[in-house]
Amino acid sequence: MKKIGIFLSFILPALVFSEQADHLLLSQIVVNPDEAESISIVNPTDEIINLSDYYICDDKDYYQMQTDDDLSPSHFINGFTAQFPDIVINPNDTLLLVLNEDYASFYTDITPDLFLFDWDNSMLETEDGSFGNSASAKLDDDNESIILFKWSGNTGDNIEDIDYFIWGGIQGAIDKTDAGDYLNDTPAENQMYFEETHGDYYAFSRISSLEEIDEIVTGGNGIIGHDETSENFRESWEIIPVVEIGCMDSEAENYNPNATIDDGSCYNITSIDKIVFNCDEELGESLTCDGSYNLSSESADGCPLYEETITTTGLIVDYFDITPFGGPHSFTIQDDFDNLIAFVIWPESSEYQDGFDITQSEINYITQAPFGTYEVIVTGVLGAYCDDDELLNIYNEWQLTVEYEENIAVIVHEIVIPEDLRFEVDPYPFVPSRGQEISYTYSIPNGYRCVIRIFDISGRFIDTRFEGVPVFFDIPEKTETWDGRNQLGELSPPGVYLMHFEATEVSTGKSFEEIAPIVIGVPVQ
Repeated sequence: MKKIGIFLSFILPALVFSEQADHLLLSQIVVNPDEAESISIVNPTDEIINLSDYYICDDKDYYQMQTDDDLSPSHFINGFTAQFPDIVINPNDTLLLVLNEDYASFYTDITPDLFLFDWDNSMLETEDGSFGNSASAKLDDDNESIILFKWSGNTGDNIEDIDYFIWGGIQGAIDKTDAGDYLNDTPAENQMYFEETHGDYYAFSRISSLEEIDEIVTGGNGIIGHDETSENFRESWEIIPVVEIGCMDSEAENYNPNATIDDGSCYNITSIDKIVFNCDEELGESLTCDGSYNLSSESADGCPLYEETITTTGLIVDYFDITPFGGPHSFTIQDDFDNLIAFVIWPESSEYQDGFDITQSEINYITQAPFGTYEVIVTGVLGAYCDDDELLNIYNEWQLTVEYEENIAVIVHEIVIPEDLRFEVDPYPFVPSRGQEISYTYSIPNGYRCVIRIFDISGRFIDTRFEGVPVFFDIPEKTETWDGRNQLGELSPPGVYLMHFEATEVSTGKSFEEIAPIVIGVPVQ
């Protein structure tokens, strides 16, 4: 493994406590990669604590050291049971225990306090082989439990639980109910184990306030009477990076000078302007195409970015779902100079790419109006959409094909609705067959284009009431009516209809929309 400099938050002495705790706590646990396996223990009290009667184990049957005189209840290969040597941990100090002899390939810039193997400053075996026979992995990446406890060594004295952490499932859940003279623990099936697992260069970490959230504070087997198995680990623990991960290419747009691990995220932005005008000038404004999605070989030779993977950024100003017609999800993005290109996402396993279903993703919201709200950084392969299958218009028919959700980074801009933008519909049923009409009122600021349309409840188009830039002259708003007729002049039947109002700022492409229900009533005889 490449040697790296590691910064570990549990090594830092400055910790913030919501309240002064009165016993030791597990503070961070690293399980992946194997050489990084480690356990950190913090003393959040104001007392020096001697560790000579303290133990640590990764087995749910640890208490059998007392009840069954089994001094090594953990698995003889991958498990461990260990006693701390006669050392102290000072107030607000953290102790680092490493479990793998190859730890130095990961922890190059720190000195551990204790080792779970036979070195100086080693933990103590409770009997021969209690450290397990595995020279590599001691902790299960997917599910495991760690218990820190105190015991006099006398089988007549109960073990005192100090702190406990469990992740991945209840397989290793501790439950001493009905064992010896122990009080009831929380039933294994009710224990709030930490559900996630972490990858390389990350750690399980107790939240900075060191709170044992939801832990029952009476009637337990803990050193201060708590039920250590009742803690809600999903709220009191988290996953954090233990190294700075990021782009290490100093020439990249997103270079992170503090990163010690390159996560492969480096990119350079190619502006929409450079994409639109990437071809030789003599080719002109229209390029010859071979079908809908390809340039001719002659055109492609003059366009160096064509079919290259590039990253660009722009404001989403429009979206169109073409999947019902065998196409992709298509977004139009715009730069500060009003240049436009599209980026498209094909459904999963289409003939063009594997794709993904954006409607089921965490960024589905970018398909929703108002547009002009979300700026995106997208990475994809530059292609063409030749609308007439013959020529590509360089100003609006370039498109990036984006394959993975992680290739889209969304920057949310605050939606500021202009004060003088208004749309209201009278909320009363009306009967067009009796000559009744419904009133609606709207106003928009200067520089906006307006579209008002009516649809039935199933989304079928009924009529366009206005499309263009309205002129208000010296009045602040307009009130108009609809007589219930469709675009052909036919009366619409009784039912619920939707009046859709959209106002778009011409200079930025930002859109605002409102939808109001309209009810056409049944004539009363």
